[in-house]
Amino acid sequence: MREIEAPAKVLVALLPAALLGCGSVDRGSGVPIESAPAQIAQAVCPKAYTCCSATQLMGNTMAGTDEQSCETMTTTNYQNQLNAIQASEKAGRSMYDGDKLDACLKTIRSATCETLNMTNHFTGVPGCDTFVRPLVAYGGACGFDWECVAGWCDRPPNTSGDGVCQAFAQSGAACGDHAKCGSGLICDANSSTCMNAPPVTPPTNACFYSSGCAVSSGRPGTSAVLALVFAIALTARRRRR
Repeated sequence: MREIEAPAKVLVALLPAALLGCGSVDRGSGVPIESAPAQIAQAVCPKAYTCCSATQLMGNTMAGTDEQSCETMTTTNYQNQLNAIQASEKAGRSMYDGDKLDACLKTIRSATCETLNMTNHFTGVPGCDTFVRPLVAYGGACGFDWECVAGWCDRPPNTSGDGVCQAFAQSGAACGDHAKCGSGLICDANSSTCMNAPPVTPPTNACFYSSGCAVSSGRPGTSAVLALVFAIALTARRRRR
């Protein structure tokens, strides 16, 4: 399977040794960040065109019109996202994990369509939820949620400046624009308090490549992710039968 797009949702590689300003950094032996975009595309796109219908792929421009165009567009999209991660690393705010990306891509390549299509986004695939390690503690400057350790980045609206890493609000605590709920919780619209999230059920007619790709999922409890979606061949395959 080949994957599409993802500067954080499919980041699995090694970066040069001294990006964080604190000497050599061990990034494991996984997918180097320089080749991550292409490897993601080469893993995701084939699966997309095997496991999803043309209709499911239509809503994602990164899917292209065939596997080759899918790989080209997905690689470019992920490269843009990975550039943001590299800049974050250089600022000492996060660290790319090539081993995790490698494990994620192996899972996708070996998974059945039935397993992959239990979700409609890349980060929903087991082991693909995060490929960036956050390094910013509470109170530190941040630009993305996935840079914050066990927290989120509170940024002033409509500005391009840095935000501040904040801790997640716990069950029963107030939530809103400046207070996000932690993992497994949602912000109740009526009471504006954190409550247990309802059980997650597979989306109807799910296609893991249908919702697009992204470096960060933006969801509480996840550091950095790459959202992807699959597409096309099921319809063609059924027509041949």
